[in-house]
Order: sequence, then C-alpha cells, then structure tokens
Amino acid sequence: MIQEIIDRVRTCRNSKIKIYSDKLVVLEYFQQQAFDLSDRKYEFLSRELNDLLIAPIDLVHYSSVITELKQSPGKPGLDEHCEQLAMEELVKIFKKYTF
Repeated sequence: MIQEIIDRVRTCRNSKIKIYSDKLVVLEYFQQQAFDLSDRKYEFLSRELNDLLIAPIDLVHYSSVITELKQSPGKPGLDEHCEQLAMEELVKIFKKYTF
C-alpha cells in the first residue's frame, strides 16, 4: 500500500516536472517572475529537471500528502495538494537560476 502511495505521489510530481520541461513554459514562468533565462541557464535547468524526473521523491517534503493518502485515499483535493508540493520543489530549483 505505501509503495502505491509513493508511486502516486511520484507520478504527480513527474507530471508537473514534465510540464515545466517545456522550454516555452519555463521561459513564460521566468518572464512572469520578471527574470530572464539565458540559453545557458536553460540548459543547466533542463538537465536538473531531467535528473529530478528519475530521482526518488523527497519523502519528508511530501510527507503531508503521503499521510493524507494513507488515511483517506479518496479524499478530494489530494492531487491538488501534491501538485502544490511539486511546484514548491520546482520553485526551489528555479530560484537558483534567478541570479
């Protein structure tokens, strides 16, 4: 059961990563944040996102949604919570490229 929950969270996280692996989506995000992303920075960011896709999920970061899924697997809003946590993980990475 726990492995199924972790797989569900990983699928949620990876779908968010795949959205932001698109160069146009990333560039739009950075423009909305009033930052320019050079081609070189994009290359490094793209590699980091690809590495994140194959990395295991951070169980501590996703612990709240994992706990909720264990207690109430059909509870509405859990996918949105997972997506929010995935976006927080991505924003941490994006911040490294705003200097």
